[in-house]
Amino acid sequence: MDVLGEAEKKQAINVVLLAQAACAGCFFVCACVVARNANAGFNIVLTALLYIAHALYTAYVVGRESGLHALLANLGSGGGGGGGGAHGLVEPSSTSRLMAGGVAIGTTSALTLLSLTTAVYWGRMSGCTAGVSGVAGYSCYAAGGMRAASAFAALLLVCEALLAAALVAWKDALFAADGLDGYEGFGIERGGGGGDGSRAAAATAPPSLQQRYSFGAAGSQPLAATADL
Repeated sequence: MDVLGEAEKKQAINVVLLAQAACAGCFFVCACVVARNANAGFNIVLTALLYIAHALYTAYVVGRESGLHALLANLGSGGGGGGGGAHGLVEPSSTSRLMAGGVAIGTTSALTLLSLTTAVYWGRMSGCTAGVSGVAGYSCYAAGGMRAASAFAALLLVCEALLAAALVAWKDALFAADGLDGYEGFGIERGGGGGDGSRAAAATAPPSLQQRYSFGAAGSQPLAATADL
């Protein structure tokens, strides 16, 4: 039984996104601190940028049909009253909304695993010994920053896991247009009058090779060769 409405679901996701954005900002600061470590600085900075980009994208996808999209609509209409709509904006189609939601779910799941590996890696690296020489590609700079990066990566792991679970559980309510079946009917072309779409698709499908050249059937005549043969 679904006890939360669409507005409550979006509000809950926005709270998780706000916590994720805060942790991503702190993680970016930690990434800049430990970026001097050999063979690891670029990776952690890139990971921090991915966190920030993902938070912005997910916030846009979830909120474009509510507060954020309404704000953009007001800006597009020039802020004037008088019943004018957003002249410069086009409402997203149901297919684009479902695809954008699928991208959000996929990237959130991937970043959940990335958060786990990042937290474990920098947690282990924080126990390094400074001043060790003779090991190629090894450095131990800012062990405290490594511990902080591991802690924020663990918090991001929790945020990403909660966000992924919410997006999967509420995907139809968040991304499906009103009156459509959501992801259950995604990619299925419906026929007119609410009939079975498979019949309409079969009626308009091109003839197969066996239908075009029906040799061997009793009393059947081969179809005339087409002009392209």
